[in-house]
Amino acid sequence: MSMNDAFVDDLYFDYLRDPSSVSPAWQEFFKTYTPEGGVPASVALAAHVAVPTPQASRPANGSTATAPTQERMPALTDGDAVVPLSSIGGKIAENMVASLSVPTATSVRSVPVKALEENRRILNQVLARRRMPKLSFTHILAYAIVKAVERTPNMKNSYGFHDGTHVRIERGGVNLGLAVDTTRKDGSRILL
Repeated sequence: MSMNDAFVDDLYFDYLRDPSSVSPAWQEFFKTYTPEGGVPASVALAAHVAVPTPQASRPANGSTATAPTQERMPALTDGDAVVPLSSIGGKIAENMVASLSVPTATSVRSVPVKALEENRRILNQVLARRRMPKLSFTHILAYAIVKAVERTPNMKNSYGFHDGTHVRIERGGVNLGLAVDTTRKDGSRILL
């Protein structure tokens, strides 16, 4: 079972307990939903079937799903494929889009980077002897991200809404863009 399936099952259990506990879009979806190997919602609600408690609980972020009203497609390049999402995937995508209006929090972790720092120092000594520019941590991390994406192609997929259908865009290549916060000579800051 994927994390998405667990999320949908958790919402489904909430819906069976109290249909008004989920957003109107999810209520509409669950009216005709039948979980894998399970009882359809219409039968479960009519029979007042006891609902098991799921193992994981879903975060209560207060978001509500709304159907997209316009085309949202990132630019496509040669080698990209547009794949329609399943009905469950589409509902999850709708909720994710709706969640963009919910305030977010940032969590920061400190990790030891002694080996990274030492290897960067050695590389920069070699580059200095060759009169080449220095490597920053950003260069090294960006390289690691690209290598990780090449190894795990699903990381480069993106979402779109095309011809009334939620779609997954399977990227043919890897494109990484970085914005670096830079201080100008006059003290103002700019992203480059």
